[in-house]
Amino acid sequence: MPDFRYPILIALLLAGAACQQPAAEASDATGGAAPEAGADAIPASTPAPAQDAQRPLTESDKLLLEMAEAACRQNDFTGFVAAYARSPILRARHTAASVQHGQPGASKPVTRDRYLAGNLFPITMIDTYWVTSDSRRAFDAADGDAQLLVIAAPDINVASDGRARVDWVSGRMDYDPQINEGEGSFVQTGPGGYLLFYPTKDCWELVEDVRSPG
Repeated sequence: MPDFRYPILIALLLAGAACQQPAAEASDATGGAAPEAGADAIPASTPAPAQDAQRPLTESDKLLLEMAEAACRQNDFTGFVAAYARSPILRARHTAASVQHGQPGASKPVTRDRYLAGNLFPITMIDTYWVTSDSRRAFDAADGDAQLLVIAAPDINVASDGRARVDWVSGRMDYDPQINEGEGSFVQTGPGGYLLFYPTKDCWELVEDVRSPG
């Protein structure tokens, strides 16, 4: 589990935000159930849905698209997934036609359109901080109440064949000025899962989203 440390202000804002169920232990970059095409099958890039092509681009969209394009050129999966998590346009363009979704051993294929329409991608970012997507939506609906945010701690691994896996858990920040000396410590308190991306001819696409029971 990576050691996530945040500034005092973020730690104080987020200390009370947490899920209550324990998460399953994260595993390595190439484990987990493979999509129906098989673990060794590398799917080709798939076209974005029509509504993505018709949507006007905002300045934020343009910046995230540029960020993702640069990451793809540089083979920088960490930079790519940071943009992907924040951009519906990128998720439409870099999600496989079918995504294996569900709990370990019981996941099922979900079409890309259903996956995107359901806003199922589980984690996102605020500035440089990872949070759960559900808590980000609650935060936005409550005009920025940071107590609603649940931190997500991702562990990113890229295999030699280009497949990339993001294991994540949810939790909170513990802050004690006598112990932390200005920094908080991440404590896992909630469930998580893993995300599997396959390389395409010019980037990556999401093929699997499996959630830990909880």
